[in-house]
This record gives sequence, structure tokens and C-alpha cells, in this order.
Amino acid sequence: MQLRLIALATACLAFAQTPNSFDVASVRPNQSDSTESNVDSTAGGRLTVTNESLRELIKLAFTVKDYQISGAPAWIDSGRYDIAAKTATTEKLSLDDLKSLLRALLIERFAMKSHVETKESTIYLLHVGKNGAN
Repeated sequence: MQLRLIALATACLAFAQTPNSFDVASVRPNQSDSTESNVDSTAGGRLTVTNESLRELIKLAFTVKDYQISGAPAWIDSGRYDIAAKTATTEKLSLDDLKSLLRALLIERFAMKSHVETKESTIYLLHVGKNGAN
């Protein structure tokens, strides 16, 4: 009886783990003239992306801002993509899981390579004058 409980507990732990990549994924260029885009994660471990630029997908997957992306080709802004992807999980993906899966998808399908570096840049600091804002 004890062996069955241990086996069941091990199976539950293995099932609850987040997959490293989507089981099935389709990435296609969007041919519409629409400017509307959408990213949706639903139950069943599904991700649906409609008419999204690669820049926006990178920003979502890596939690970065526009100014933190450099050295990318110009088509990351002009090319728009539709993605339909699914994992084996039956639950809705958490945001962290979704980001991890999306990173793996970008690396696999776009042969994306990235690294983190520190750069110096000019910033401006705005102060209110001693007489206040006019």
C-alpha cells in the first residue's frame, strides 16, 4: 500500500511541473492590414497571439522595455506574427510560465540569441524650480 502512495505522489509532482517548451506551436506571418494585436493565454496551456510584432513578443518574454533592446534587425518592428501554441497542462499558464515558454519559442523559431550588457547613456532629470512650477 505504501508503494502505491509514493508512486502516485511522484506522478502528481511530475505532472505539476511546468514544461520547458510548447508541445505544439504554429508561428505564421500575419498578412492582414489590421493594427490591432492580441496576446491571450487560456486554460489548457494554450497561447494565442494575433498580429503582434517580434519586438512586443521580446518585451513580454524577457520583461524588458523598448530602450533595452538594441542590435536587433529592423524587421522586428515591421514583421507581425500569429502564434498558436499548446502545452500538455490542463490549467491556465501563470505569467512566469508563459514568459519562459515564449522565450523558448523565440529562441527555437526565430533562432534568437540574446545577452545582457550594461551600457552608459544620457538621461535627463527634471527639477521643479525654487519658485515652483509656472
